Amino acid sequence: MRILTGAKGQVGQSLKQQKPEHWEIIAADSTTLDIAHAQAVDNMLQNFEPDVIINAAGYTDLEAAEDNKDKVFAVNAEGMRNLAAAAARHNVRFIHISRDYVFDGKKQLLCQI
Repeated sequence: MRILTGAKGQVGQSLKQQKPEHWEIIAADSTTLDIAHAQAVDNMLQNFEPDVIINAAGYTDLEAAEDNKDKVFAVNAEGMRNLAAAAARHNVRFIHISRDYVFDGKKQLLCQI
């Protein structure tokens, strides 16, 4: 079984449509799973015991992002961390789908980690 986060987004919807027929997918979106809350993520993994988490979730409204920086960070940074940490704790494979809109390779990075 696979858990797909961001299931109502453009990438998530495409993944649901293109999935192999034999895949069982639990489709989660922001109304069914708040990935910014670690306990909610952990509970979902305990309840469904997936083999794989595919993270297509992300705050993608660039115009609204400027006014909602805390929400953007909660979803795009803390949410990804929560999913990755829960996957590691439960020994579940984790696939994170990133966007290239901000760092498309044409401009210098804002910072290096």
